[in-house]
Amino acid sequence: MSTEKKFTDAYYHGTATIVAEKTNVTPKYVSDVLAGKYDGQGFTKKRIATVKKIKAAAENFKRPIAS
Repeated sequence: MSTEKKFTDAYYHGTATIVAEKTNVTPKYVSDVLAGKYDGQGFTKKRIATVKKIKAAAENFKRPIAS
């Protein structure tokens, strides 16, 4: 079993498609962003802005964290 973080662990199923429509990017790119692939440094200002926009649009689709 893979230890790779999946964005569906934190977000509802279908989130990538909905957010992709809102932000005009592909669902695969959205799922990569929400999985944390584009977190970090070394990216262009445009990419950083897009990542922030995607994360803001996906905030409403976050799963509640069980405590």
